Amino acid sequence: MMSSEVEELSEDMRRETDLENRKSLGKTTLAFINLEDMSASVAIFFVTLAAVMFSSLGFFFYKNLF
Repeated sequence: MMSSEVEELSEDMRRETDLENRKSLGKTTLAFINLEDMSASVAIFFVTLAAVMFSSLGFFFYKNLF
């Protein structure tokens, strides 16, 4: 009895997860931010911010390691 309920809940959770994965398939995200739902200027801002952060992090490690 209890095991069949657990199996049903497990299958329901798996179905929900599969549906969420199908919905998000092919969407452009940046650090869990969906860029397709934003205006172009806000998306460009976030992409530029990410590029600046990664390049400054790379410069920091380059400067301190070499």
